Amino acid sequence: MINRIEMVNIIKKHPSLIRSGLTFKYLQKEQCNSHFDMICFSNHSSENVYIFYEPEVNDGSIGAFISFIGRSFHSDQLSNIIVCATDFHSDYLRGLQLFGVKTCELSYAQVLQYLHVHDLSLYDRYEHLQQRLQQEDVNKSKASVVEKRQAIENESEAFSQWLLSADLNASWGPYSLLVSTKAKRTTQLSGKEREFQLYHNDQLVYEGKIVIGREEEGLHRSCMMIVYIWSTINMADNQSLEDSIALTLPLNTFIQRCSDQLVTRELLNILSLSDREKEKIMIILERWGIPDYFPLKVEDLSPEQLQTFMKVIVSIALLKQAALGKFNRKLIKKKKKSPKRQLEYGSYEAK
Repeated sequence: MINRIEMVNIIKKHPSLIRSGLTFKYLQKEQCNSHFDMICFSNHSSENVYIFYEPEVNDGSIGAFISFIGRSFHSDQLSNIIVCATDFHSDYLRGLQLFGVKTCELSYAQVLQYLHVHDLSLYDRYEHLQQRLQQEDVNKSKASVVEKRQAIENESEAFSQWLLSADLNASWGPYSLLVSTKAKRTTQLSGKEREFQLYHNDQLVYEGKIVIGREEEGLHRSCMMIVYIWSTINMADNQSLEDSIALTLPLNTFIQRCSDQLVTRELLNILSLSDREKEKIMIILERWGIPDYFPLKVEDLSPEQLQTFMKVIVSIALLKQAALGKFNRKLIKKKKKSPKRQLEYGSYEAK
């Protein structure tokens, strides 16, 4: 990197890096209890302009600077004082500006860019630094991607645990959803599953299950949600369990896309249906009172958000299977009301 002495010499030679129209007058090294180098310039009005340079500003240097300014300067001189640093935390920038002190964050990249245009001979001395800075930018970018992916994985894991343990009972339109209170282990995705029943006007018409598990992708893990649903009355002939898979939702991708809200149409876009079928589903969802979008903050989930999520997921799963002809379209004869399995599914009343 460019060391402290070299940076001060560059500022002396090229003060326009910080402010135009300055002429170097003198340098006082290690002022403010050996923290800042004070470089004095004159401007067009023959006023002194003081640039205080420190590579990295911290609590100690800021305290020493304020003490030095209080002893050595008058209030009417504050407008001609500039604190310059290579690394400036936003809190220090804001604090100095509140006191009326101007600040300048001067990165190595900015200095090299300036020298490349205005002083090639000096730039050649630090050209090797340009490659190093570029590599550091690449490394920072990679680290940022890794951190973001890790955060999404953690949020997906947390969301999965909510789906496996929370009360997911809900009701909407003509339907009431009862979800088993306990999750059971399953070989699928090496995960767990929860069974559910879907009642239409008190008649049990559909059953299904949600499977939550993981897929390993090298060093990374992706949480998956699979929704099965089948008719208890008019299942199509020769329909297997695999035919009952209505949705396969990669939770990592879902979490990344939904941010602070879930958009119902985003879920429809993952379905292998025609645009016409999707529009039909949207019309039916609207008729059932399913919102186009709703808040969904994984870090601060509420029971209402989870229940709305289940309404959307189960409704889309049901309508997708119907659109694909997984249920026979013959008239369903009215049956006796089906008793609710209290021990497995808890209270029928959805919250």
